[in-house]
Amino acid sequence: SAVVEEYLILKDALVATDAAASGKAAEQVLAKLGQVDMILLKGEAHLFWMEKAKAMTAHAKAIQNSTDVEKQREQFAFLSSALVESVQAFGVETDTLYVQYCPMAFDFEGAFWLSNSKQIANPYFGDKMMKCGLVKRVLK
Repeated sequence: SAVVEEYLILKDALVATDAAASGKAAEQVLAKLGQVDMILLKGEAHLFWMEKAKAMTAHAKAIQNSTDVEKQREQFAFLSSALVESVQAFGVETDTLYVQYCPMAFDFEGAFWLSNSKQIANPYFGDKMMKCGLVKRVLK
């Protein structure tokens, strides 16, 4: 849940097309990832988390170390995929989350992200195409 809270701040920084704020938010995502108590997970669940945490850490570091918002957005897509899979597997203690999707991101390859609002605010395009996207799943 703490990782998701920081992730949502990162998403909002990308919606605002603010590379400096995105870098700072990614730093907080990394801090929260480092605080996850992996001892609570056993067997396959532990291995799954380790794989996803490794991916999230790498992509959050890339966001933190970049000042180019477009490069940050590319890394955010990978971070989002790993986080969506983790939330679907383990759940969170927060309110409803929405898995949202922009079909036009990255030359129509498309990309997902998590939001705590049903309303679309696209982190891949910001104010260029703020409303581009749709809710694909609701996680409660």
